Amino acid sequence: MQGAPRAIRARYADWKPVKGRKVLQVVLEVPLEQQGEVLNLLGAPMPDRDLWVAVALLEDGKNENFKGGKNAQKAGILCGEGAFQRFIGANNPEQAAIRLRQRCGVESRIHLDHDEDAAREFRNLVTEYENWTRGIAA
Repeated sequence: MQGAPRAIRARYADWKPVKGRKVLQVVLEVPLEQQGEVLNLLGAPMPDRDLWVAVALLEDGKNENFKGGKNAQKAGILCGEGAFQRFIGANNPEQAAIRLRQRCGVESRIHLDHDEDAAREFRNLVTEYENWTRGIAA
């Protein structure tokens, strides 16, 4: 298939040495919705064949050139609201910001505008909060 994607974006989650062998296992996490892409690109692991792949850093998450956009701004406003703090289980804006960053998997709210997975999770969180404020169970 010419033009088909040859890479899958994944989150580096863990690593561990394999006892008795001089190898290291690297654990990469891909959203469950992309399991078909992984299978199409890599196939299933087979014990009778080696399939060598490359691992490359797409972004280090420490780029100081990131600028906060609409998501970061909205997150900052929400964290200052008492209702959002109650919703997210916080007692003040700082705790709310910590919980929001944990939920979205980012070190800074700025990344909500630069990380697609984090932005999606933030949108889900905002929807849950809006439903909560209306008394609608998610």
